[in-house]
Amino acid sequence: MHFVRCQYCDKQFELFSASWCEHRSDKPSKLCPHCRRCLCEHPAYEEPRFWKEAPRGFRQQGFRQLFLYYL
Repeated sequence: MHFVRCQYCDKQFELFSASWCEHRSDKPSKLCPHCRRCLCEHPAYEEPRFWKEAPRGFRQQGFRQLFLYYL
């Protein structure tokens, strides 16, 4: 389990069990179950410096890369 706080509604949710958004096939993000927004809309989402290779535990959950706000 990995809990994160939504950047939009500030509520906490479990990242791995959240649904994937369908906005982007190249870098999908997770939907906040509370406000139903995803990080694809975040202004920093296109910035390469905000991304890193996903650790093994995240790769096992379907993440290829990891947006730093998921840490």
